[in-house]
Amino acid sequence: MGITLPWRRRTEDRQSTAAGGGTYTDAIVQAILASTTTGDRKAVPAVTAGLETAAALYGSAFAAARVEGTTIITPEILSNIGRSLIRRGETLYVMMGAGMGLELLQAHSWDITGGYMPSTWRYSASLPAPSATERVIRAPADQVVHPRYSVDASRPWVGVPPLGWATGTGALLAIVERVLQDESGGTRGYVLPLPAGGDDAEVTALKNDLGSLQGRTALVETTASGWGGGRADAPVSDWRPRRIGPDYPGSVVELRRDAMRAVVAACGVPLGLMDGGEASALRESWRLFLHGAVAPLARIVADELSAKLGRDVRLDFTELWAADVQGRARAFQSLTGGGMDVARAAALAGLS
Repeated sequence: MGITLPWRRRTEDRQSTAAGGGTYTDAIVQAILASTTTGDRKAVPAVTAGLETAAALYGSAFAAARVEGTTIITPEILSNIGRSLIRRGETLYVMMGAGMGLELLQAHSWDITGGYMPSTWRYSASLPAPSATERVIRAPADQVVHPRYSVDASRPWVGVPPLGWATGTGALLAIVERVLQDESGGTRGYVLPLPAGGDDAEVTALKNDLGSLQGRTALVETTASGWGGGRADAPVSDWRPRRIGPDYPGSVVELRRDAMRAVVAACGVPLGLMDGGEASALRESWRLFLHGAVAPLARIVADELSAKLGRDVRLDFTELWAADVQGRARAFQSLTGGGMDVARAAALAGLS
């Protein structure tokens, strides 16, 4: 009994060296780009693990902040703000009266009209509902909270996310992940070659024996005899299954790793948080992330909340700074050792 396979295996050199000394080749890069040129097959940077890694870190950091100056800002709101600023570049909350207080409702889409002064902007915001008609709220600028990650001078009313400035890198990661996803969706399993000439009863019995092994031992007839066709029809190897499944090109896997690191770095996340390593290196990466990325972005959010709520709103990350207490203690010691006033040194070191 013969087995006809509906595919043909193809071999190729996947690790040829490019002119620059790397392992990427023009052929592979062109193949990657060509794989995303058709309609619904287009890769989407927003659904890549690299962007979600960065968004999750910002969302978690913001959710851990303690809010001073107001009680209506919840950890959920802060988490959504942190995530949205990285993924979308902006977010919008409409201030609505609720009972005797105020409530912030997140909009999923909005339009802005008005003049060149931000105070003249008017918002038309859509508020989703699980079992009711979506509500459209029209409000002036002073009745919405609209923090933005960054802005382009030509469109200051639109927030620009990190990948809005690094579109090529985000697209590259999405394309590579699409290629690997397509590879994963192929046929997978094991093929066991059998010589021709066996009768159906023998083959059926063999299938039953193999299917019921579950870790046990089965005694089966050797295939070296060719099963009636002579040794010329026998497989080269006796009872050796061959794996049919994903065969990821090493250069594409490496390209994905580099593209993901570039996306995470573009979002302001130190690569040390991805690479792991010693505890001291992780603490330093965490310190860089908090002081160099989270704190500045949190100040933008706090200023927007203060302006719109009419009160001084601050985001306190004391609990997160605890991971850097040793570094701040050393900074305090250095400052006081240099003659600085203790109170001022404690404030600069974040210990007061």
